[in-house]
Formats: sequence, C-alpha cells, structure tokens
Amino acid sequence: GKAAVIVDASPTGSGKTFAAAQLKVSELRKAGLFVKRLVYISPEIKRAPVKPLERFRLFAGRDSLCPYWERLQVVEAEGLTQVGKRICAHCPVRKQCAYYAQKQSSGRRYWRMSWQSYSPKEGDFLVLDEFSRLPLWRDFAMPPDQLADFIAMLDRFGAPQPILEAFKALQKAISQSGSLSHNEVAQLFSAVQPEHWDAFCHDLLTLYADIRKVREWVFKQTDERVTWLGWAQAIADIFRGNLIGQIWVETGTLKVKVLDSKVKDAIRKASAVLILDATVDPAEVERLLDAKVAVIKSDEPEKFPTVYQVPIGALSHRARPEAQKRWLWTAKQVIEALQRKGILPANAKIGVLTHKSAAEFAQQVFGKSAVVGWFGRDDRATNA
Repeated sequence: GKAAVIVDASPTGSGKTFAAAQLKVSELRKAGLFVKRLVYISPEIKRAPVKPLERFRLFAGRDSLCPYWERLQVVEAEGLTQVGKRICAHCPVRKQCAYYAQKQSSGRRYWRMSWQSYSPKEGDFLVLDEFSRLPLWRDFAMPPDQLADFIAMLDRFGAPQPILEAFKALQKAISQSGSLSHNEVAQLFSAVQPEHWDAFCHDLLTLYADIRKVREWVFKQTDERVTWLGWAQAIADIFRGNLIGQIWVETGTLKVKVLDSKVKDAIRKASAVLILDATVDPAEVERLLDAKVAVIKSDEPEKFPTVYQVPIGALSHRARPEAQKRWLWTAKQVIEALQRKGILPANAKIGVLTHKSAAEFAQQVFGKSAVVGWFGRDDRATNA
C-alpha cells in the first residue's frame, strides 16, 4: 500500500536529473514495477534542465489556462485541497477548458509538472527533483478577530462541546500570554476525543463551509463569499494523527503549518518515488512520507566549470538603444582581452543575460555561438 522510496543523494552536478530523465516506462515495467506514467516534478518545470526531459510533456498550470484563476487562488490559499475533484470536475466550462483537458489525458506516459498541478494516480513513478525546495507544506495564520468569529460560528452551529471549550480555552490563553508552543496548544485540546474530531470535520464540510457554495462563488454564479476553513481542517488532521504539522501562537496570532495531504495520497498510489536531492536528510524524508527510504549515491566527484562574470551596464528597460549597444561592445572587448591574456580559453562558451529589448543586439554583437538569455517585466513592473 506504500510506494518504494529511493533518495539519490549524489553530489550536485553528478548527473542525477540527466539519468532520471532517461528512464522509460517499458523498462520500469520489465523491472517488475506497476507503472502507468512517469511524472517529473521540480520547483521550476517550464524549462527542461536537461535535454532528455524535453520529451516529457509540460503540464501547463491553471494560472495561464483557468478563467476562474483569481477566485480559485483565494480558496486554495484558504486550504482547499483536491481542487480537480472538488472544483474542476464541476466547472461549467470544463469541456472547453485546456487545463481540464490535460487532466483527462490518460494516454500520455511522460509528464513534467509542478507540485501544485500534480494529482496522484495509481501507477505513477514519481521523480521529485530538489525535494527540499518543493512546496509540500501549507501555512495558515489566524489573527484574534478571525479566531473570535470562528468560535462564535462554532457556538451558533452547535459544535461538539469539548471542541468548543478547547477553542475558547485557546482564545483565553492567547489573550493572556500572546505566545504558545505546539505542546501547550495540544494540552488545551487533550480532552477532545477522536469521535469529536470526526463530527467536527463532517460539520466543516457541510455546515461551516459548504463546498457547493464555494463552487458557486468560484464560478462567479454568486457574490456571496464563503470562507473555506482549511486551517481548522488542518488542526483536526494534526490532532487526529492523520497529517504531520505544528500548531502554535506567535504574538497573538494562531499559526498552523501542515504537510500537504497530497503527499500521503501520492505515497499510497505511486509505484515508486525517486527523490533527487544531495541536501535532503533521509531520516526526515522517512518521517514525512511515513515510508522506508533507500539511499543511493554516486562516487563520481563533483565537476564544476570555471565561470567568469563580466558586469554589463545600461541594459535595463529604461536604457537607450545606443547605450545598450555601447555596453555590449564593451563587454565583448573585455572578454576578448581575457582570451588574449590566456585567462579565458579561446573556445570558452559565452552566455549573455540582458533585458529582452537588448537581446537582439546581444546576439549581433556576440554571434550565433553565444547563448543569449533575457528577462522581461511582469504585470507588477518588477523584473522577472
């Protein structure tokens, strides 16, 4: 019922990602694994870090495809999980939605996607690159006024008495001290029994935050705002032992940090999980995934090229074209001088990072052999 988990802790630059990208579903099946698709997940997936990953189809995110993205972001930030099942499957425009069409493409066997877009499926072979940087945790912060409103709602709807008393005790403790550790918060809820938490979680999905009303708001069918109480669900899951997390109070604000429930679902459904991270602690991975971990490590030494950086001025979006050209020519003269003195090899690879308005000039100045990268400006007028 749990996936085999392997951590490749080989040094950075030793070819972990390159080797994983060359895995084939047919070969994994021959090795005795039940594999339907191979999914590569990393913090940055839009650009393939190695050539073999280009054969993996990019799973585009909701941010570029969903017409209800702005409202969906709000409820996701409030802790709504299983968005594909709870929201997308009921969307009035799902038949025309490119994002939903991707989720229904069961025939493709190679995908690269973000953790946020991933929906666990039976037979997945997961490759988790840079595991320590993946957004596996959900964070919530509730100021005193929100906690007070929530307690009033519990009282109004008739929550189980031990839970209502525990939240009132928490509110009182916050007003008196302002800061509490996880153990101190847990002590306040120690009288709550599993059956009380079960009833509370049922009411969360039906009375306190009706998913049907949440859908109506997301789909712009109503302006009535229903807050999704993901933080309360997280508290219940932590104290019931269903999820790993911490609950504490800091300067009067209740804070909750919980492991994404998708992690548990992924481990249950995947055939195997390959983690590529030289910095991760295998013991911590075992604790988080609740699964045995095997560690492999290459004996190959780390190999890093020597890199020389030549600063270039006047290449922002505000620079005039003549200034951009002048500074690019200056940078090229510096590089040629380094080559003449033997500091830089004659066959050194040249890479240029500039604003997109100067990218064409850069290619003209440095030639076709140079790799030109550029940055633009996003909607908030910040460099990206």
